[in-house]
Amino acid sequence: MNDPVARLKALFPEYPLPDAESYRVCIRLFAYRVYESPIVEFCEYVHARRLSWFECSWEADILPLEEDTTILPYHVLITPFLRYYMPTCLHVAIRYFQGEYARKDVGNVKLFVERTLFIMAAFEMLLSDEERQFMADVDALFAENELYKEARKVAVAFRAWKCEG
Repeated sequence: MNDPVARLKALFPEYPLPDAESYRVCIRLFAYRVYESPIVEFCEYVHARRLSWFECSWEADILPLEEDTTILPYHVLITPFLRYYMPTCLHVAIRYFQGEYARKDVGNVKLFVERTLFIMAAFEMLLSDEERQFMADVDALFAENELYKEARKVAVAFRAWKCEG
């Protein structure tokens, strides 16, 4: 896996975008939970702009939102609308491990990435075989990467803590 972004694009088609009904279901699910308001804001934003998962970036689309969207990875496996944007989280993580955010003011991208790794590990059973293989390949590709090792260590520790509690 020399180019994880190309593999990500091959595994997760950009089109078709989620339909209006899946958007409405997602909004209804989260609209009345105050602590979920970042999810509603994200959904409204990407739906109104008709952004594909690949077009949605950390710098231009997620970071500028008013709410703390670092909780987004916790919700990407809940509804079909958000599931479509799961590759966005993975794309941000890959770019982070490749060092693309090293010299920029990029907010709390590190926490976003740690939460993405945690969710992919904690809910691995919800991933398809191809998605699990992709995550294994990412693990192998970045195994010696210091940013990856640090993020993975936090994600694994958090998973252990959640399983104990």
